[in-house]
Amino acid sequence: MRTVFVTFVTLAALGISGCNNTVERSERVPVNDTDTASQKAGKVAHDIVKETDEAARKAGREIKKAAAGMKEGWKEAEREDPLKKKH
Repeated sequence: MRTVFVTFVTLAALGISGCNNTVERSERVPVNDTDTASQKAGKVAHDIVKETDEAARKAGREIKKAAAGMKEGWKEAEREDPLKKKH
């Protein structure tokens, strides 16, 4: 009987001490905070990737235009090539 009483008192003391919270409410890390550092870093990384993708697409269009101009210049040079006319 004494063992049961001591066990009960010990469990009650542990239960009550577990309810006592010494951390201030302002110091707690919110569980559902949408502005955590990792989420902010993820948003920044997403924005960087999006901007990089847009820049790569723009560069691709410019390269395509430059290649078309180069091809046109090549064809024009072939038409004006004096060595070709001699043969």
